Amino acid sequence: MLAALIITAGCKQEVAVSGIEFVKETLFIEVGEKEFLEYVITPSNATDKEVTWTSGSPWLASVSSSGEVEAISQGEAIITVTTVDGNKTATCTVTVIYTPDETLLYGIWRAETLHYKYNSDGSGAYWDTAEFGEEEGQPFTWELVGSKLNHLYYGTYPRSYTVTELTSSTLIFTDSFRSYSFIKVD
Repeated sequence: MLAALIITAGCKQEVAVSGIEFVKETLFIEVGEKEFLEYVITPSNATDKEVTWTSGSPWLASVSSSGEVEAISQGEAIITVTTVDGNKTATCTVTVIYTPDETLLYGIWRAETLHYKYNSDGSGAYWDTAEFGEEEGQPFTWELVGSKLNHLYYGTYPRSYTVTELTSSTLIFTDSFRSYSFIKVD
């Protein structure tokens, strides 16, 4: 009797990507920080797991080819990861938070003829040298909560600004009408 020998050639079967999703669909990160985004491809035994990355607002949050997000400026950016196989996508909303160092605010700031003085006890004054000097400045109290700079002027209404930059020499804040840029003078 002849024995038959059957040889089966092993063929590797390609498994297509059916989906991709982020482990976390939202990320809160401070300006200057970096963090890797994690994702899951389905099925887990997909053959080609290569992905590409894009940021909808790279001036706010950039993303590297390995999925590392770098927070650049305050705001919200959408990060998208796309599979090479099947062009499947997932998005993550990255909120970049800016928390300025309050101690940098203490002192006198000038924008043209407008001056603001911030004291460490939460008191302050503002004046316009085109009209009067510091000794005649209008008092206010202030607080910095995250990036929100709140002023309470005596006898008027409170004002809230968003600080977008605060260094030892530069103060920039915005309200719903405009942006204000100051340099430190004392």
